[in-house]
Amino acid sequence: MIFATTDSILTTPGEFSMTPNAERQFITTHRQQATSLLLIAEHNNQIIGFLNFSCYPKVKMSHTGELGISIHPSYRRKGIGRAMVDALITWATDVAQIEKLLLKVFSTNANAITLYEDLGFVTEGREIQAIKQPDGSYADLLTMGLFLSR
Repeated sequence: MIFATTDSILTTPGEFSMTPNAERQFITTHRQQATSLLLIAEHNNQIIGFLNFSCYPKVKMSHTGELGISIHPSYRRKGIGRAMVDALITWATDVAQIEKLLLKVFSTNANAITLYEDLGFVTEGREIQAIKQPDGSYADLLTMGLFLSR
């Protein structure tokens, strides 16, 4: 489980409580929506990476969607995250409704921030001390965005 191996995502292992039926429904829902995407990276039949993207349901924001990504620490800095976000950008560019990609990243996750900047994302906002780690330390939460060029 990727959640159990990193401090850089919002969900902690104890909070991830999807039943197999709920997981199936989550996947089915994403597959049925033209503006949603799920990507899985596998190695030796083990999930090592996960990316999900969905556009916002409100009409005035439906041109924008948010992505979430997590790569198992043992597989970071090997190009997997870059390949997954590149695949998302390519896919989203072909979906006329999608104009902008958003993501949130911990301010302490320098490698991820560098990757996103390399891919063209820019920091659009900062939530001060939005994250409180189990050890009591804080991190800001950055919002980064990328306008798609067609």
